Formats: sequence, structure tokens, C-alpha cells
Amino acid sequence: MREALVKKFNETNPDNIEISYKVFADNYEEQLKLALNAGNLPDIAYNISTDLVNAGYPLDLNPLITPEIRERFDESALTVPPTAKNGELDRVFENVTTFKLIYNKDLFKASGLDPEKPPATWQEMSDYAKQITASGGGQKFGLGLPVKQTALWRYYVIYPSAVSGDIMGREGWNAVTGKYDFSPFAKYVEWWIDVNKDGSVFPGVGTYDNDMIRAQFAEGNIGMLSAATWDIGVFNDQFPAKNDWAVADFPTWDATNM
Repeated sequence: MREALVKKFNETNPDNIEISYKVFADNYEEQLKLALNAGNLPDIAYNISTDLVNAGYPLDLNPLITPEIRERFDESALTVPPTAKNGELDRVFENVTTFKLIYNKDLFKASGLDPEKPPATWQEMSDYAKQITASGGGQKFGLGLPVKQTALWRYYVIYPSAVSGDIMGREGWNAVTGKYDFSPFAKYVEWWIDVNKDGSVFPGVGTYDNDMIRAQFAEGNIGMLSAATWDIGVFNDQFPAKNDWAVADFPTWDATNM
């Protein structure tokens, strides 16, 4: 979708501006450092490291923020982040996440679950995971958890908590109060600890990164995972899925999505 928007802009904008849009996944920070060393940093980046901030590369956006722009955003989006230098606004916190729950419809059927009714609440997801695991004969499990990789924090705690309205996805930072508050994440971490204890998570927690877990899902050994838009390509090309899988909204505590 973004590629289509960029293409349309490049073809229709009257100022002859051309956007070169590139996406990097696991090696994003390394690519930025290579661009820095080559003197070819992008004009706009999704996120930048503290090293680049300390080196003075970000432009102060304060003079560019008009009252009209400010009206478009929540107060927290235009609050100076803790990493900024000298009170400069070096970024605007604006993003649309595309994380969802993916699930194996074949495993749902084999476990006696309705493949057209994914879990709507965390309690249902726990119940479904137990049922899938119980029917799996020690080979199939309800959930996967890539503890070995930091993707765990975003995929399985931060973004799900945003869907439930517990926090706005700032990794614990409240830009308005100027303080970190990790307490909203506690119940999510506790939930994952509990489902792991009851055996509903693919065994070997702590030894698998996200690629390993996605490979197990593609093989049909895991019932549910957190995933993002780019995982469509993963399950089509990198780890071609051997099962019928579908996408659903991530569960919330009361079945009400934000």
C-alpha cells in the first residue's frame, strides 16, 4: 500500500519531488550507519538511534510545526522525546501498526474449534491454546513465543496492549507526563508466563527467535502467532506455509478493540 502511495505521489506531485522509499527489517540500524558513513543519510527515517541524535543529525522540527499541523495530532505526538537534545523536536510520533493475530485454521478444525471464529479475548486465546495443545499429541501447540529475540516485546506485549487501549505503544514512555510507566504491560507478561507454564506454548522457550517460530508455524506446528503485514511475504516465500492460515484482530480483555 505504501509503495502504491509513493508511486502515485512521484507521478502526480507538481513540484517534481521524487521519493525513494526503502524498507529494511532486521538490519535497519546497520543500514543507517552505512548511510551515515557514506554521507548519504535519508531525508526522513522511521526511527533513529541515540548515536545519531547525539551526533546532531536530526533536524529540529519545532519551527516547521504550524498550528494547523498541531491540531492533527494528539499532544503526545508532538512532545519532545527524552532522547532529544536541547529541547528540539526531532521526531513526530505518528504511526499505524499493522500487527494482527494469525492462526492455523487446519489446527483449529483438528482441535474441534471453529476456524472462522478466532479468539476475541485473552481468556479465549488461552482456552483455544490449551485445546490445540491437548489435541496435538505432543507435536502441535497452541502458541509460539520468540523469547530469544526482542521482537517478543513489540509483537506480544506492546502492540497487543495498544489494541486493548492500555498504552499507546510508546514502549512505556508517556510523552505527556514525561515519565516511564511499565505497569500496564504487567498483565500481558503474566499471561504469557501462565500459558507457558500450562504447556500451551511451543516447547523450548528461550531458544527460538522469530524466524524459528515462524518456520514452525509454517510447518503447521503452532496454532497462533502475532504477526505483521510483512509476514505475508514470509509465509509465501521465506517459509511457505503448509497450512490454511488466516488473520484476525488481536484479542482484548473484554472483546472490544480500540
